[in-house]
Amino acid sequence: MRNLRRLFLRTRFGAMAFALTVLSLAPAGCGEDTSPTTPAPPVPPPPAPTPPAPPPVQARDAVDRETLRVFVERAAEVLSGHASDWDAAYAFLDANFRSEGEWRHGEIYVFVLTMEGINRFAAPNRDWEGTDFSQTVDRNGVRLFEGILAAALAGGGFTEYQWDNPAIEGDEEHGSPKLAYVVPVTVGGTPMILGSGIYPRAAAP
Repeated sequence: MRNLRRLFLRTRFGAMAFALTVLSLAPAGCGEDTSPTTPAPPVPPPPAPTPPAPPPVQARDAVDRETLRVFVERAAEVLSGHASDWDAAYAFLDANFRSEGEWRHGEIYVFVLTMEGINRFAAPNRDWEGTDFSQTVDRNGVRLFEGILAAALAGGGFTEYQWDNPAIEGDEEHGSPKLAYVVPVTVGGTPMILGSGIYPRAAAP
């Protein structure tokens, strides 16, 4: 019995000594990842903010050739989204282009004609709609529709004529210079003409 006890103690202390020896030989920081770390890539700067879009040209902003052109082309672009047929196009024009606001400012308004010169939409006066505009002449006897049609067939353009300006008293006989810009549009598969006009002297600031 005494021999077994000595053997047990000798074996127990031997194991402890072995464990202490192993721990003393282990390198410092064992168990920790000591490999060099790759630095994180630099964070890119945030993208520059997108500049705001320029304000659209509205009827009151049409004061010269360039602003008139932009106004008319924008009107044609807006109408194109409602041009599946004439009824839809007219309803949109009547609801949005007739009253004073973005698409009408006094004598600056949008009109729509057929390629034959029939007035299909006239913002100032519904009584003009359905009338034949092809034979209308200005104060100098020039047929207005000839210049309008030629500009539309060219893909868009300007035409000038003399027309009485309601804002000017006494020009009923000779009229005032008026500048129109027109573009071709398609409504329900039918080619038409959309345009607007200004009195340059009166519109200039």
